[in-house]
Amino acid sequence: MWRAVVRFVPLALPLLAALLYLGLLGGAAPEYTAPPPDHTAPPPEHAAPPPAPPPPQRPVPAAGELFAEVAARDDWRWQRRFRLEPPHERTTARNLMAYALTLAAAGVHTERLPRLMELLERMQNRDAGNPYYGNFWWYWRDGAVTDRNSAEFVMQTATRLWVRHHEQLDSEVAAALERLMRFGAESCLRYRVPAWYTNIAILNASNLIALGEVLDDAETAEAGYRRLEDLCLWTWKYGITEYVSPTYYAVNLDGLRWIAARAGRDEPRRQAEALLELLAADIGANWWPPAERLAGAHSRSYNYLRGVGGLDERLALAGWLDLQVQLTAHHADTLCDDGSLPVSAWEAAWRLPRRVRQRWGEGPAEARSALLLSDIALSTASAYYGREDVPMAVDLPGDRTTVRCYFIADGRDDPYGTRRFAAGRAGHMKAQHLDCFWAAAQRGPDALALAAYRAEDLDCPERTGLTSHFVFRRAHDGIWIGGRAVALEPLGTYEPARVEVAPGEAVVVRYGTAAVGVRVLAALRRDGGPAAVAMVDDANPYGAMRLSVEHESEPGEAESAAAAFWVRVGGSLSDDAAFARWHEAFLSAEPEVHVAPPDPPQTALRFDLRVPGEEGPVAVRGVAGARGIGHVTLEPPPTAAILEIDRRPVGRPLLADLRPIREYAKAVEEAEALQVPPDEPLLFEAQSGVCVGGMKVGFDERASGGAYVGSTVDHYQTARFGTARWRLEVPRAGRYWLWGRVLAPDSQTDSFYVQVMGPEGAILPRTDWHTRVAPDWTWRRFEAHPGREPIALDLPAGTVELIFRVREPGTKVDRLMLASCPEEFSEP
Repeated sequence: MWRAVVRFVPLALPLLAALLYLGLLGGAAPEYTAPPPDHTAPPPEHAAPPPAPPPPQRPVPAAGELFAEVAARDDWRWQRRFRLEPPHERTTARNLMAYALTLAAAGVHTERLPRLMELLERMQNRDAGNPYYGNFWWYWRDGAVTDRNSAEFVMQTATRLWVRHHEQLDSEVAAALERLMRFGAESCLRYRVPAWYTNIAILNASNLIALGEVLDDAETAEAGYRRLEDLCLWTWKYGITEYVSPTYYAVNLDGLRWIAARAGRDEPRRQAEALLELLAADIGANWWPPAERLAGAHSRSYNYLRGVGGLDERLALAGWLDLQVQLTAHHADTLCDDGSLPVSAWEAAWRLPRRVRQRWGEGPAEARSALLLSDIALSTASAYYGREDVPMAVDLPGDRTTVRCYFIADGRDDPYGTRRFAAGRAGHMKAQHLDCFWAAAQRGPDALALAAYRAEDLDCPERTGLTSHFVFRRAHDGIWIGGRAVALEPLGTYEPARVEVAPGEAVVVRYGTAAVGVRVLAALRRDGGPAAVAMVDDANPYGAMRLSVEHESEPGEAESAAAAFWVRVGGSLSDDAAFARWHEAFLSAEPEVHVAPPDPPQTALRFDLRVPGEEGPVAVRGVAGARGIGHVTLEPPPTAAILEIDRRPVGRPLLADLRPIREYAKAVEEAEALQVPPDEPLLFEAQSGVCVGGMKVGFDERASGGAYVGSTVDHYQTARFGTARWRLEVPRAGRYWLWGRVLAPDSQTDSFYVQVMGPEGAILPRTDWHTRVAPDWTWRRFEAHPGREPIALDLPAGTVELIFRVREPGTKVDRLMLASCPEEFSEP
């Protein structure tokens, strides 16, 4: 049976990894050598690491055998859900289509297919006037579309069912499946999936390509190809935004594999193959054999305690993992594809020690760092992606059921992320935590982070408290607080063990040859007073304990809750003397800490933190303003590489030869910088910039120069990200105001996003510009909405980049002016 097959990797693999790296098999463990403080220096020389074990070879049973096993295991779905009238309320459109694929692939119970198609047609919205036209109810109980992603997952399976089995389907079943796909194609076309929503952006492009080619619809296929190009360019510029996700990397693999194997054109197949190579390199770079998991900071994780997810099932099917996967219809799409990964990714995972850094977004602080040693790993994200992030983590050797160490912003008395609640309109059960302002920097074994909670972060209906936790694994070899050994032994669930921690005191936990040290450098309540800090073991069943900062209080004039954490890890501490030296160094280090609550209340929390790391200073400073307004300076600065391993860029070279990247690079090279006059306004044509994706140069004889820049309102372009960029040379620092000559036909097409980037990051974060309706070409000032206050741009001397992004397709601009006066003016 397949359950035995996926256990191909021997049980001794984690033990083999530990023996190899700890020097108990085949010689001494490689010594960890600190590099010079200059983070741009070449990587230090290390002793050659032990070779990786041979890449696993996975026996591949016949597809029919696999699907037959799944069909038998999932028969309960038919008996208890699908055959009932009405069907069970938790019946999902996704499961109906997956079960249909399973039956067709196994060649069993095909008499059930008409019922499955009937239910799917009843769950599909076919009201052409509805914004969710062509989409599906997620659950039968919904009676309406509650999750726009539903059609993407259903169409992913529908196209596989058609391509592999439509010739064997009953004519009525085939006709129903074709109808479902035609309406589903319309839903996919209408869905504006931003490129930073990585897993759904990939699925959307993959579905459009597959649907267009299956249905012989050239326009739909072309839309998918264009969106794939947009995704390639976004990824080349900004990296994989849903970074190192143990859940959604699985979806990425499924979508890209389908394009690479089935797309009808050579260039898109090359694009998908290149993105797959990047994804595999990312997985290999962050996979940590001593714990058999993706190590470090994660975005969009649903398992905070262990950091595992759907990707692990794919890796088990590829032979990477000793993991028993009980196949169900949920895996039907995966079983249709080649599940292997490049040998190079497997080999990269075994090269320890190593350092990994990667960018994951537009913002200069949207990046991630990781240090992976033989017996411990530390990783931080420099900024927050969302409420399912693990922005700081320490991984320890052990099997996959053991707890790792991590930070969590807790508003629901749920430090372990196990209490799920209904999230979103569809009511998916998720253990989401709080948003917060997060800024972090890492240099080797030291990480410094600040979490601040603003009013909008706390406006959450599920919130019952406010605590910042750093969670540890309970199984340890000693705890020290302020240099004193302590015992943390709870008497029971209602009598937790608790030891108060003084401001700045070091909490150190030893794990074999590794150790984790944490110092809470600043801790503020909501009212600005000092927050209590304690080490707690609450006798939970998960094998965890926690260092908790308790922020809850009656709010003051302004929300002031914040916590600053300094985390240091130590590895290869082979005896007590080595541990004592490491421990003393952390105890005696003197940080510089300045955290000021908002004063006056209308301002934002300011912070300036600096610690003496083992390899050089680590600093985080800035302002924790409202969402999108705060800014930070980090030392060392975040990487600009989309993936680098031991300071060698490996990400962009994988994509550099793709057509959209070549065309963009050529356009940037040919574009001239605009010189801002020192004493008069700068007037320039919009078409002089570099346009990408959905932002295009168009032509209108009424426009200045006969041309403009904008996006179209046709439903293929609406799902595309698009930018227009202008490089400006500013002779001297000063305050400027922006004007644009715009065409905005109605209230649905009268806005852009505007952003200004400088050498050190965002001068103006992405900001809405509601131009107001302008049916004829009209000059409009860049103003705040609401209120219509002019937005000042404080530009430094030197090179800056002005960026317009698609917000509402159809809005156009043909000329721009940068002036040192905000007053109204007559058209130039």
